[in-house]
Amino acid sequence: MISGHSPARLSPLHHAHISLDAQIGDIDGWQMPVSYGDPDREELAIRDAVGICDITGRTVLRVKSSRLEGAPAVGNVALSDGATMARLTDEQMLVIGTAEAVGDWRAISADDAISGLHLIDVTSGIASLKIAGPKSRDVLAAMTDIDLRDRTTPNLTCIQAGFAGVHGTLLRIDIGSTLAYELLVSREFAEYAWHTALESLPQGDVTPVGTEALEIIRHSSI
Repeated sequence: MISGHSPARLSPLHHAHISLDAQIGDIDGWQMPVSYGDPDREELAIRDAVGICDITGRTVLRVKSSRLEGAPAVGNVALSDGATMARLTDEQMLVIGTAEAVGDWRAISADDAISGLHLIDVTSGIASLKIAGPKSRDVLAAMTDIDLRDRTTPNLTCIQAGFAGVHGTLLRIDIGSTLAYELLVSREFAEYAWHTALESLPQGDVTPVGTEALEIIRHSSI
């Protein structure tokens, strides 16, 4: 008998989460870490130091066009209707969000009346980490030589650079007043980036956190 249900999608870090006794939940068809046992403790870790969360379970589209009207300026990030737009170059940007949130971009690319817009779904090849908390910049500073100070990389900006020898795309998207970044790397480097970030500061300073802790921070920032 063939099941009518689609199989759940797994992050490349799934087994790493299981080894840490993560509580796994379904998020938009992905099996992702909801918490590691105590969301309140994880929220406190974010507020006091830094938490790292696997947020791979989102659709990632690479959009190419010679005319990206309405897109943020190069190096900037815009948030709209649940989707994140990160402008990488004059003719290229990333659109990130749930399948529903990025649906309009799929519709536009399928419209033959709109020429010159090329959309590539790179979801299966990307892993994403949310690094949040007052020490999140310290984590990244241990992985890259890029200047991440506020004057050069303020909120809602993005850069492409090397992180611990791996090419990545970094988006700064603060959660209210909480300093926060999203690091996107190729799927095959997910575990390397995860463990490098966890080990970047003295033991205990970087805490694995689930999506519930991030939601607590978001709601308290509203």
